[in-house]
Amino acid sequence: MLVIGVVHLLPLPGSYGWGGDFDAVIERAVKDAKALEKGGVDAIIIENFMDYPFPIRVDYVTVAAATRVVTEVVRSLELSAGVSLLRNSAPEAIAVALASGAKFVRSNQWCWTSDAPEGLLTPVAREGLEVMRRWGAKVGVVADVRVKHAAPISGRDLCDEARDLGGRCRADALAVSGAATGSEADPRQLEVVKTCTPKPVLVASGITPENVVRFASADGVIVGTYFKEGGVTENPVDVHRVRKLVDAAKRLGSGEREEVLRRALGIS
Repeated sequence: MLVIGVVHLLPLPGSYGWGGDFDAVIERAVKDAKALEKGGVDAIIIENFMDYPFPIRVDYVTVAAATRVVTEVVRSLELSAGVSLLRNSAPEAIAVALASGAKFVRSNQWCWTSDAPEGLLTPVAREGLEVMRRWGAKVGVVADVRVKHAAPISGRDLCDEARDLGGRCRADALAVSGAATGSEADPRQLEVVKTCTPKPVLVASGITPENVVRFASADGVIVGTYFKEGGVTENPVDVHRVRKLVDAAKRLGSGEREEVLRRALGIS
């Protein structure tokens, strides 16, 4: 099972919680990324998690700051890295990835529309693909199915949404999560999504060493909260917790589409 660890950035310039020390943001990001690498994850994804409350789309200040931080993290690691810009800024994340050397992005609302605390999250697939076309290069896209902290308004069933994400919207992989950050996903939802798309499927919230076996059919997991000191999302990464979960996940073996996932996300 592929394990992707999350680097939750300290508040970036322009966000409500911005503390005024950009060097500290970079230092913490690199330190957390190295701890994840030491703990044995297969890749990392860098996210502006602590910028809440989020705009629906980030501004140029966030794009500039994220590009600098991601570039510094990419230079410090042997691992492949991804980018996630909340709330629904996958096109901007793609631009950051292409400029920094990151290999993939995560998109909260690649297809369809959801109601979220930030407002309506509308599809960005066409815009994101256009960024790649204009740059002349591709990065992998992990697209959420019924993303956490949101409710779908399409009226379509889960299978339809999953099928379109990997089909007409051209996502490379799909992610299933719980209702909120750190909440366990529903294993039944994972199985439905896997039957409705040929794309790799990851579980993207609430994974622990104790429950990862319930998601053994997943091709990978994205883990943030469990890897932190005391299991608190805002805390630094605890390398001992990383090793414990990675060991548990690797004992489950490989998912049927894990190699496809690795190629799509540029993970060696």
